[in-house]
Amino acid sequence: MSLMFKNFTYLAIILLLSSCYTAKQAQRDVVKADVNHPMVTSGFCAEKFPVKEKIIEKTKFIKGETIVKKDTITVDCDSVVSDTTQSNKVLIQYKTVYQTDTIVKEKIIEKENTAKIKNLALQLQAKEKIIQEKEAFIKKQKGKINVLQYFLAAVSIVLLVILFFKK
Repeated sequence: MSLMFKNFTYLAIILLLSSCYTAKQAQRDVVKADVNHPMVTSGFCAEKFPVKEKIIEKTKFIKGETIVKKDTITVDCDSVVSDTTQSNKVLIQYKTVYQTDTIVKEKIIEKENTAKIKNLALQLQAKEKIIQEKEAFIKKQKGKINVLQYFLAAVSIVLLVILFFKK
């Protein structure tokens, strides 16, 4: 009976130890699934982590050059008579202004790889957890150092008192 119990215990320990599923085993399984059934893995990834598109429209106004032309026209008018001249001709100065402005509309399509974003977020969380654990460890060690300093100070005072009263 004890031999059977011993064998059962060994079997239970072996089963418990062999049932641990690590990240490395998961990675091997995913690679194996991708090699044997790429349509399933790509479909899962596309469904789980779709590409997000964001369309940004920008309108730019580019101010153009101003072109000015000046010229003079002589107009023959019957109703206008100049005091200095006896002719009916009037000189009119005018200017022509041309300005060419350009309006440019552009569309920018940004695509986000949500799988990569999720991966980076998980890595960041793991790093933050490690930092918190290290900070807790440092705080604990500082507490121990403080206790040791107080103990050292107390021992020093006791030794000084003993030396002072011995004399």
